[in-house]
Amino acid sequence: MSVIDTAMFRRGKRSAREDEYNTEAKRARLSKAPMYSQQRKVFSRGDHVVDNQKQWAALGAWFLGPKAENGEVFRDLLTRAVDSHIGFRHSYFPCDPPYVTDDLREAGAFKNAMVKLRSEMDNLHKELKNSVPFFSSRYKVTNEITIISELQK
Repeated sequence: MSVIDTAMFRRGKRSAREDEYNTEAKRARLSKAPMYSQQRKVFSRGDHVVDNQKQWAALGAWFLGPKAENGEVFRDLLTRAVDSHIGFRHSYFPCDPPYVTDDLREAGAFKNAMVKLRSEMDNLHKELKNSVPFFSSRYKVTNEITIISELQK
């Protein structure tokens, strides 16, 4: 057994070597965990792999990220999906008359319903902020879903 291994069985003062070990161990615990570090090494069977190749980086493109690092990509994909769906509805039987006309939009019931719709959407957003943030890496038992899955909700 080394000096450090036997320290737990002794009573009394620690040696300078043990204090140095404990300080280094504490400093290591307080630093970022390797899984969260941007400087994480790529391990392989051969020593020919260079650290900056980041073979795992392609996986990051599939997720929004815990801090919404891919937020612009998500927004762009969501906008494209909505625009595509709106375009499809415009071109589907283009000779059919519209249901939601300007007269319908001017009706009080329509305006009240739009106010209610926006209000309910705001309430939903507020309530969702109180739910468990499953996207966070602090919740190890859950996994974040991919951007495509998020768009299909």
